Formats: sequence, C-alpha cells, structure tokens
Amino acid sequence: MSELYEMTEALRQLPPEEGMSDEALAALMEAHLSVAKMTAVGGDSGYVSGESVSCGGEAWYGSVAFHRAAIDRIFGICLRRCRSGSSLERRSRLVPVLYNMFHMPDASFDVRREMMAGRRACRAVEEWLSKAGDASRPVTGEERRTEYGILNCIIEFMRYASEEDKLENPAFQYMRSRVETWAGELSADGSWEGIGTGEALRRVDVMTGNSNVHGDNRFDALIMKARSRCFERIIGCGTETVSAMASTSDMTITAAVKSTMLNSREVFMLYRTLTWGIGPADWSRAEAVAKVASMQLEACPQGSDGRLWSLAVLIDLSCMKINEAVKRRTLAQSA
Repeated sequence: MSELYEMTEALRQLPPEEGMSDEALAALMEAHLSVAKMTAVGGDSGYVSGESVSCGGEAWYGSVAFHRAAIDRIFGICLRRCRSGSSLERRSRLVPVLYNMFHMPDASFDVRREMMAGRRACRAVEEWLSKAGDASRPVTGEERRTEYGILNCIIEFMRYASEEDKLENPAFQYMRSRVETWAGELSADGSWEGIGTGEALRRVDVMTGNSNVHGDNRFDALIMKARSRCFERIIGCGTETVSAMASTSDMTITAAVKSTMLNSREVFMLYRTLTWGIGPADWSRAEAVAKVASMQLEACPQGSDGRLWSLAVLIDLSCMKINEAVKRRTLAQSA
C-alpha cells in the first residue's frame, strides 16, 4: 500500500502542463485512468500483497475529482495539439489519447467532446487514406508507426457504428484488411518476418482493438500467440518458465532487460495486452513485465517520458489487484 501511495503522490507532483511532451501526456492519461477505475470499484477498501487494507477514503489515492480533473486537463491539451495544422504523425498519436477519456468509469457521456474527438479522427484518417492510395512510393518506418495510430483512430470512431455502416465504410474496411493481412503473415512461432518487437506490439494492439471493440474474434488465437512471442523476446524466457521469471531475482531480469532495445512505452504496451487484451488477465506474465518496469523506473531520470510509462505500468497493476480482490470479496459476501 505504501508503494501505491508513493506512486499516486508522484502523480500529484506532475500536473499536466502545456510544455509536456506528447508521450508524457499519454502516459499520465493512462496512470490517472487506472486510479479512476480503481476508485470506482474499490471504494473505501482494497487488497494489497495478500492483506486486506483500509484505504482511508481519499487519503492515499486522491479524490476521484482530482484524477478526473487531470484527465480533463490532458484532454484539452491534446485536443489543441490535434488541430489540422499539426503533423499527421502527431495527430495519429494523440487522437487515441482523446478517446481514452471516454473509457473512464461512471463518466457522463459528453456529446460535445465526443464530436470534437471524432472530427479530428476523421480528418486524420481521410488524410492518411489519401496518401495510402499512392502505391508508387515506399512506406517509411515513421509512416508505418503513423498508420498504427490511424488504425486505432478508426477503431475508436467506428466503435458504435452499425454492422451495416461498418461494411460500407472505406476506412473501417481498410483497418479490417490490415488486420487480415497481418493474420495471414504471422509465422508459426508468433512473429512477423522483418518486424521488430515494438512494431509487433503495435500490430497486436490494433488486432486486439478490432476483436474487443468490434467483436471480430477470428484471430484471437493468433493474437495470443503473437503476444506470447513478444513476451519471450522482452523477458527472455519461454512460457514454461513464466512463473519462475515472475519471482526471480532482479539481477536475472536485469540481464534480460539489457538484451532488449525496447523503450518504456513498449513495455507498457506488452503489459497492457497481457492484462486488458484477449481473454482473462495473465497475472504471472504481468508481474514479470512489472519487474522490468520497476527497474526502468529506477533507471530513468525524474520527469522523463520513460519514467512516466514505467510508473503507468506499476500504478495500473496495483490498482487492478485491488479491483480484483474487492470483486472477490464482494462475491464471497453475497454467496
């Protein structure tokens, strides 16, 4: 509990500001959302490290209003950065951050904000599709990264569309065709030829969104195979040694971390697909990834983007443990 208290206090010391990087704002959005979701379920009681604890109201995690205010602030900053004059790469990165706000529990549906996010998503997608139609030039690595953000924009703004509208929408069909292509190119060991782990995680992210948001579960088994391969690359062990890896010494995992070139955001993406992806949360692997995030947290300078992404992993895991324990206790009491 003291560790979670310290981490939420760190959030208090980092109010969202105009001068922050895009990456910092995205990481802060994730961290504040985690606490907001936890407070919505946990109420005044929780569960940490096998012991029931009293959360003491707002004393240790901050009021829900505090975290919602921070999320509101991040939304406003990102919205201004997503004007049409900004680069397509930046908009592809930040429009999905705008949509994260609508995932906050118990949030009243804000039609005005939803329309603002939707307009920015549609403009970015239209611009991308006009460029994607030019097959005469090669696609750069930066453009591929932009495409993953654009595909997430499509997933979000088509979230509530009817099946008929989806089938008639060129953008949605573009997203679906990319998912189908990646599924067909996945090798037997769960990797894509010529694609690094960071980019593989972005593909897993888009494929998971297509499945979870739009109910297209044709490729769920392939998604799980691909994320297992990403885990093996990052942590440096196979499925059979996951439990041991989750509880092994920091020195052993440090060696595995040094053998990878992943940045902290990619570690967050791996953690997220293990806990919020296809199927039930994979706690053993999530714990192993959290150990990596913990070491990265110590290694990264104060205020750096990498430190914030590592903090987002550790806050979310702590909050999820509390949520799961409260749910179990509630079910036991009602039995």
